[in-house]
Amino acid sequence: MRYQVRDPGESEDVTLFDVPPQLSETENPYFAFGVLPTVFDAPSITSHEVEWSARTFLTYTPDAVLSRVIAPLGGFTWGYDVTAGEVTVRSLATAEQSDWMDILPGLRLRFPSWSFLDVGPWRE
Repeated sequence: MRYQVRDPGESEDVTLFDVPPQLSETENPYFAFGVLPTVFDAPSITSHEVEWSARTFLTYTPDAVLSRVIAPLGGFTWGYDVTAGEVTVRSLATAEQSDWMDILPGLRLRFPSWSFLDVGPWRE
Protein backbone atom coordinates (compact mmCIF):
# COMPACT_ATOMS: atom_id res chain seq x y z
CA MET A 1 0.00 0.00 0.00
CA ARG A 2 1.30 3.43 -0.92
CA TYR A 3 0.02 6.64 0.56
CA GLN A 4 0.76 10.33 0.32
CA VAL A 5 0.55 13.01 2.98
CA ARG A 6 1.08 16.73 2.62
CA ASP A 7 2.15 18.22 5.90
CA PRO A 8 1.06 21.77 6.77
CA GLY A 9 3.36 24.37 5.30
CA GLU A 10 5.12 21.89 3.01
CA SER A 11 5.05 22.30 -0.76
CA GLU A 12 5.46 18.61 -1.63
CA ASP A 13 3.72 15.36 -0.75
CA VAL A 14 5.50 12.74 1.31
CA THR A 15 5.11 9.30 -0.29
CA LEU A 16 5.35 6.19 1.86
CA PHE A 17 5.06 2.51 1.07
CA ASP A 18 3.28 1.00 4.03
CA VAL A 19 4.75 -2.23 5.36
CA PRO A 20 4.44 -3.81 8.83
CA PRO A 21 6.66 -1.92 11.31
CA GLN A 22 8.74 -5.05 11.98
CA LEU A 23 9.64 -5.20 8.27
CA SER A 24 10.15 -1.47 7.63
CA GLU A 25 13.94 -1.77 7.37
CA THR A 26 13.78 -4.81 5.09
CA GLU A 27 13.24 -4.91 1.39
CA ASN A 28 9.81 -6.54 1.65
CA PRO A 29 7.18 -4.66 -0.37
CA TYR A 30 4.18 -6.55 1.05
CA PHE A 31 1.73 -5.01 3.50
CA ALA A 32 0.07 -8.42 3.92
CA PHE A 33 0.37 -11.77 2.19
CA GLY A 34 -0.89 -15.32 2.35
CA VAL A 35 -3.99 -17.29 1.43
CA LEU A 36 -6.40 -14.62 2.72
CA PRO A 37 -4.43 -11.36 2.78
CA THR A 38 -6.24 -8.65 4.70
CA VAL A 39 -5.72 -4.91 4.64
CA PHE A 40 -6.54 -2.86 7.69
CA ASP A 41 -5.29 0.64 8.19
CA ALA A 42 -6.27 3.26 10.72
CA PRO A 43 -4.25 6.40 10.02
CA SER A 44 -3.49 8.26 13.21
CA ILE A 45 -2.54 11.68 11.93
CA THR A 46 -3.42 14.38 14.44
CA SER A 47 -2.87 17.43 12.24
CA HIS A 48 -5.80 19.76 11.50
CA GLU A 49 -4.66 20.11 7.86
CA VAL A 50 -4.06 16.86 5.97
CA GLU A 51 -4.46 15.51 2.45
CA TRP A 52 -4.16 11.73 2.85
CA SER A 53 -4.58 9.49 -0.18
CA ALA A 54 -3.79 5.83 -0.69
CA ARG A 55 -3.61 3.31 -3.50
CA THR A 56 -3.86 -0.31 -2.45
CA PHE A 57 -3.26 -3.23 -4.81
CA LEU A 58 -3.76 -6.96 -4.66
CA THR A 59 -0.69 -8.46 -6.33
CA TYR A 60 0.81 -11.85 -7.03
CA THR A 61 4.09 -13.45 -8.04
CA PRO A 62 3.59 -15.19 -11.40
CA ASP A 63 5.90 -18.11 -10.52
CA ALA A 64 4.25 -18.93 -7.18
CA VAL A 65 6.58 -16.88 -4.96
CA LEU A 66 9.82 -18.38 -6.28
CA SER A 67 11.17 -15.02 -7.44
CA ARG A 68 10.99 -11.37 -6.52
CA VAL A 69 8.52 -10.51 -9.27
CA ILE A 70 5.21 -8.77 -8.58
CA ALA A 71 2.26 -8.20 -10.91
CA PRO A 72 -1.02 -6.44 -10.08
CA LEU A 73 -4.41 -8.15 -10.00
CA GLY A 74 -6.46 -5.07 -9.12
CA GLY A 75 -6.72 -2.33 -6.58
CA PHE A 76 -8.58 0.58 -5.06
CA THR A 77 -7.96 4.18 -4.11
CA TRP A 78 -9.13 5.84 -0.94
CA GLY A 79 -8.28 8.52 1.56
CA TYR A 80 -9.44 11.53 3.50
CA ASP A 81 -8.82 15.23 3.91
CA VAL A 82 -8.76 17.29 7.09
CA THR A 83 -9.40 20.99 6.62
CA ALA A 84 -9.59 23.23 9.69
CA GLY A 85 -10.12 20.09 11.76
CA GLU A 86 -13.09 18.88 9.66
CA VAL A 87 -12.69 15.39 8.15
CA THR A 88 -13.93 14.56 4.65
CA VAL A 89 -13.65 10.93 3.58
CA ARG A 90 -12.80 10.34 -0.07
CA SER A 91 -14.93 7.87 -1.98
CA LEU A 92 -13.57 4.38 -2.46
CA ALA A 93 -12.81 3.84 -6.16
CA THR A 94 -11.45 1.08 -8.33
CA ALA A 95 -7.79 1.65 -9.20
CA GLU A 96 -6.98 2.10 -12.86
CA GLN A 97 -3.91 0.98 -14.73
CA SER A 98 -2.66 4.57 -14.58
CA ASP A 99 -2.68 4.33 -10.75
CA TRP A 100 -0.41 1.28 -10.91
CA MET A 101 1.84 2.88 -13.53
CA ASP A 102 2.10 6.03 -11.40
CA ILE A 103 3.50 4.16 -8.40
CA LEU A 104 5.93 1.92 -10.33
CA PRO A 105 8.89 4.34 -10.28
CA GLY A 106 8.60 4.70 -6.50
CA LEU A 107 8.25 0.95 -5.97
CA ARG A 108 11.29 0.27 -8.13
CA LEU A 109 13.33 2.88 -6.27
CA ARG A 110 12.26 1.73 -2.76
CA PHE A 111 12.57 -2.03 -3.50
CA PRO A 112 15.39 -2.35 -6.05
CA SER A 113 15.84 -6.13 -5.77
CA TRP A 114 12.24 -6.71 -6.90
CA SER A 115 10.75 -6.57 -10.40
CA PHE A 116 7.35 -4.93 -10.75
CA LEU A 117 5.47 -5.81 -13.91
CA ASP A 118 3.41 -3.17 -15.66
CA VAL A 119 0.75 -5.62 -16.84
CA GLY A 120 -2.57 -6.05 -15.09
CA PRO A 121 -6.20 -6.93 -15.56
CA TRP A 122 -7.27 -3.47 -16.67
CA ARG A 123 -9.31 -3.00 -19.81
CA GLU A 124 -9.24 0.16 -21.86
